[in-house]
Amino acid sequence: MKTMSVIFTCLLTATTAFAGNGPDICNRQSYPKEIASLLTSEKPFFEEDLSGVVTIRFTVDQDKAIHIVEVESTNLFLKSHALEALEGKQMETECLPDQEVYEITVKFNYAA
Repeated sequence: MKTMSVIFTCLLTATTAFAGNGPDICNRQSYPKEIASLLTSEKPFFEEDLSGVVTIRFTVDQDKAIHIVEVESTNLFLKSHALEALEGKQMETECLPDQEVYEITVKFNYAA
């Protein structure tokens, strides 16, 4: 059985934020854990190697649903998995302003 671990690289910023005016403490502490949970709870469609780094840019709407703006990764299977695992999913975090673009970089270690 394969297991998946997710390590976050802390590039957790709203693109509309300027130096010294970044996301508040609620944003920085809550949504990375929630994204990790969503990524690891979704069973990968492919039985391929999902190890690698993926950068995800997304917004949340007024109903707190995630909308992917862009996914970047050299691993096409990881890119597809991130898109499938997150698009349209509901965030529990209440403090994310809607329509701001958030970016997170995730390092996946997916091993047997």
